[in-house]
Amino acid sequence: MNENMGQIIKRLRKERNLTQEELAEQLNVSAQAISKWENGTSMPDISQVVPIANFFEISTDILFSRNVQENNQNVKLLIQSIEDSTEGNGYARFEKLKTLLNEYPANTDILAAIVRCATFLITPESLNESIFLYAVHSADLYINNAKKMGDIVRMYASKIDLYARAGRYAEAEELAKELKMPIIFSEMYLAHISEKSGNYCEEIRHEQESIALLLGYLASELERLAVAYRKNGEVEKALEIVKKFNGKDLCIFIKKLHDCCNWNEIDREDWNALLISQPQFADKCGKWGEFSCMDWSRLLREQPQFADKCDKWDEFLCEDWSNLLQDQPQFADKCDKWGEFSGEDWGELLSEQPTSNTKPTPAFLYSSLTLSRFGKIAGSVKWA
Repeated sequence: MNENMGQIIKRLRKERNLTQEELAEQLNVSAQAISKWENGTSMPDISQVVPIANFFEISTDILFSRNVQENNQNVKLLIQSIEDSTEGNGYARFEKLKTLLNEYPANTDILAAIVRCATFLITPESLNESIFLYAVHSADLYINNAKKMGDIVRMYASKIDLYARAGRYAEAEELAKELKMPIIFSEMYLAHISEKSGNYCEEIRHEQESIALLLGYLASELERLAVAYRKNGEVEKALEIVKKFNGKDLCIFIKKLHDCCNWNEIDREDWNALLISQPQFADKCGKWGEFSCMDWSRLLREQPQFADKCDKWDEFLCEDWSNLLQDQPQFADKCDKWGEFSGEDWGELLSEQPTSNTKPTPAFLYSSLTLSRFGKIAGSVKWA
């Protein structure tokens, strides 16, 4: 069932977390008027429809209750018609898309088409400043209105591409560095900028680093998936993941790649993630001294052979110890925080590392616990 205008206004207001009073102030009407619109007891004056549509950055068609899905499909057909009729004439296409955007303000399909069209019109040799600025503004509008993170990231990449194509390499580089995403995305964008600027040595370096980081993240996620399968009792699936994780082709590719990487520019967090899944790179790491206690706890749970490199045992918090000892009980003799463990710390630890005797539980959340191994930890518990 289609919404009436009042219901549409109410939905749009709530989507933007506005009160009736705040919307009334923006539209220069009373809060009572907004309330009546939303309750269906009155309708906005015809002179108010365009300001309302402009404020919400929507087409007036939407306010007049035309089916949104049909409306979006209509826009896609109009875009396709424009692209077909202007094939080979990018400037005419750009102008027609701008006109279409006036009819459907802030429509993300049109905004994406405008940015896509502009990328073929903009070059450092023949830069049309007005097209460049309009395309950048369209990219910003898309980013502000898109709902899916993947779409936002892709448009951010397109915006960086616009700056690179315009020959504004320094600005493009700053955008890539300021992007609040994992370093891997920044490396990808920087590689693209280097390619556009003709700096192929830098392009190679950024591509190598992005691939190395990507492999590290991929291996880490595969390992997490294997652990999840194991904890869910699906041992065969866990073993299958481990086999893929240790795949010969992947290891050969990493071996070929690692001699080319600029390891000094990988930061502490990325080193931690990389070593969890790819310990063979340990000799390339120069950030051991920067690892936090949490980093060490996370790393040693998966790669205990690096214990001799850890110099922060005395700084471990109870939470760090509890997390580490759940998977690596052999480090129990290094722990000096037994007396400070909370009930929650003990609960998490003993659920993974019980002992061989049956004892009453510690005085906290659990009513009973059968202990099957790990006597050293159980001996440290203050039992009720």
